[in-house]
Order: sequence, then C-alpha cells, then structure tokens
Amino acid sequence: LLRRTPTKVSLLVYRDVNLQLSLLDPTQIYNIFEMELTKKPGRGLGLSIVGRKNEPGVYVSEVVKGGAAEADGRLIQGDQVMIHLIYLIYFQNSP
Repeated sequence: LLRRTPTKVSLLVYRDVNLQLSLLDPTQIYNIFEMELTKKPGRGLGLSIVGRKNEPGVYVSEVVKGGAAEADGRLIQGDQVMIHLIYLIYFQNSP
C-alpha cells in the first residue's frame, strides 16, 4: 500500500484520544489530523502498517527511527491511517 508512494504523501490519521495520552503533548491530541510526509531518496516513509484481524482499517504498527514519520513527530503506534475520512478497510490482513 505505501511502498510505491510518490516523494510527498498526505495522510489523514485518526487517533483514539485515549491511546497513550500520557506520552503526548496536550497540543498534539487530535481525533483526526492531516499530515504530509516527504520521503528521503531511496527510503520509505518511516512507518510500518498492519491490518487487525477483527477490526477494519490500517494501523501504524511502528514509527521507524530516523524516518520521515519520526522527523515529523506526530504519528504514533496505533494511529489509524485513512484516505479522505474513509477507513482503509480493503487493505487489511485476511483472517
């Protein structure tokens, strides 16, 4: 899904506000936010995604150290990636 992206990628992210509240700066707690990541040449976006067996959608499983997502600083493990407020339900893992 995210391997063949252009250099700049806009992501719409849903965050459960109860998720890791203690780790977040109060100004960074949003229900939904948009972010743009710029890949470095020959590198990815700096995040890994997974689908959950019993839940629709695609979720951030890891923010890669030194990657574009870590440099941005807003994305955390457990965030759900969406496109135009539509959950990415068709890209989840098969049961």
